[in-house]
Amino acid sequence: GTRGYAPSEQMAGRPVIASDIYSLGMVIVEGLTGLAPMDLPSDPDSGDLIWQPGRHLSPQFVAIINKMIKYNFRDRYQSAREVLTDLAKAGL
Repeated sequence: GTRGYAPSEQMAGRPVIASDIYSLGMVIVEGLTGLAPMDLPSDPDSGDLIWQPGRHLSPQFVAIINKMIKYNFRDRYQSAREVLTDLAKAGL
């Protein structure tokens, strides 16, 4: 995996489905911010990236992206279907 786009469990050689969801989320974040993941600050307690300040995005969309890129894979979406379901519920 590529540094910044691959989550910690993948870098440790233990990828799961949620690892791909993280990577997709990071590509979306880069598209929205214009910054590579490694150039973004992270929360020192949770390890989660801080990317949304100054962005005019719907709270639902931000919540979906944030769940996609959670540091802990157990806190992420566990399937692409879950992501699509939440996008549809949010009208996105």
